[in-house]
Amino acid sequence: MAWGLRQRLLGAFGVLALVTALGGLAVWLNIHRVDEQLMASRDRFLPQAERIADVKAGVIKASLEARHAMLAPTEAGREAALARLHALRTQTDAALADFQQHLSTAQGRALYAELEQRKQRFWREAEALLPLIRAGEPALAFARLESDVVPARDHFIEAVAAQRAWQAELLANSTAQALALGQRSERMLLAISLIGLLAGCGFAWWLSRELLGQLGGEPAQAVAAVSRVASGDLSQAPPAAGAQAAHSVLGAIGRMQHSLHELLLSIHSGVNHVATASSQIASGNSELSGRTEQQAAALQQAAASLQQLNEAVQQHIQAVEASRGEAEQVAQLAHDGGARMGQAVADMERIRGSSLRMVDIIGTIDGIAFQTNILALNAAVEAARAGDAGRGFAVVASEVRTLAQRVAEASQQVRQLIQSSVDDVGAAHQRMARAGEQVQAIVQGIERLREHMAHINQAIHQQAQGLQQVSGAVGAIDEATQRNAALVEQSAAASASLHQQAMQLERAARRFKLPARGASA
Repeated sequence: MAWGLRQRLLGAFGVLALVTALGGLAVWLNIHRVDEQLMASRDRFLPQAERIADVKAGVIKASLEARHAMLAPTEAGREAALARLHALRTQTDAALADFQQHLSTAQGRALYAELEQRKQRFWREAEALLPLIRAGEPALAFARLESDVVPARDHFIEAVAAQRAWQAELLANSTAQALALGQRSERMLLAISLIGLLAGCGFAWWLSRELLGQLGGEPAQAVAAVSRVASGDLSQAPPAAGAQAAHSVLGAIGRMQHSLHELLLSIHSGVNHVATASSQIASGNSELSGRTEQQAAALQQAAASLQQLNEAVQQHIQAVEASRGEAEQVAQLAHDGGARMGQAVADMERIRGSSLRMVDIIGTIDGIAFQTNILALNAAVEAARAGDAGRGFAVVASEVRTLAQRVAEASQQVRQLIQSSVDDVGAAHQRMARAGEQVQAIVQGIERLREHMAHINQAIHQQAQGLQQVSGAVGAIDEATQRNAALVEQSAAASASLHQQAMQLERAARRFKLPARGASA
């Protein structure tokens, strides 16, 4: 089965689109894999690095808390430091447990096993210090710290550092894989672009070859041949060369010119007969002209009636104009009322904004009160520790005074906003009252509009009387039309002859499918 030009174009475009789509799909798959690698780095390796860093920080803080417990001058201070030490151990164990759950490699689990052993040793050495610290033997505790705890801690931190280095290596490998996939996507995109360029060039060459074969020559030659036919010049045949000239556009134009030439010969023969029939129709039209004069007299009577109808219409127009003026006034009043209502809504919106600001300020006051409570508690602790040399209490007292000033300022803003809200509500009430007056004015305007519509109704009745007179005139025209019917029968015989000639012309014209405009011409 031979494909037409449409099918061939669609097929070529479909192949080109399919190649482009497949290439785009391949690039998309690579980009999707890059995205998966980056998400793995973000969701797996980075959190692991953060967890192991938290473990290291907790171990260092635990060592510092042990020193603080040794140096605390009071038993309460030692117990507080030991409590913080216990909390740090709990946090560190929880972080390591979470870290272990997210391990995904054998190397990571092996490093974690070594890390777990060193952790147990560190905490055993740290627990051995507790009796010395609670007994109030700082010298012995410090010596034990330097000889046993610190080396165990450093050994533990080395294992933590090894685990952290392994997590960093995993992150680097994941990033390198994502980079390699991105470079592969770039190369694929370049190859697809080159293939698309070559396919586009080949398609352009094939399309030009197919179009020239369908036209039978250059497009300018086809345009020139059609232009000559449109201007009435049928003396020159269009050029058509090649093996497919008979099936090309130029070949079809040549055959069309030959058929048009034969059609014109038939038309010239029929025109003479049409002229004879037209003379007979002309004599009948002469008698028809006299009958038309009688119809003109009847039309004069109709014109008089139409004059009266026109006067009634003028009255109607005046009433309508008056109604339109009133309607415009009513529309203006409604517009003003709507504007004032809009202002009232805007005022209400400002009130709402002020209320929201009051809520924020009240929240600030609550925050300040909470901070004041915390500072007061800190001041009490500092005073208890420092005794007579309560320098920290002076700093806390200064902060309390600053917060008190902020509370006073926030309270002042609340009062101002409340007053502003009251003023806005009053203004909105006044505007709403004025809007009510405008609505009342609209009602009065509508009442006046109703009166004008009554006048319009009266004018319509006058128009009805004029239409009755027009009806009588139309009756006279109808009588004249009946007399013209006999003349139409005489014209029918001549029209029959004219119709036969027209049928011959139609049969000659049926050889072509012409546009509607050409057929009517």
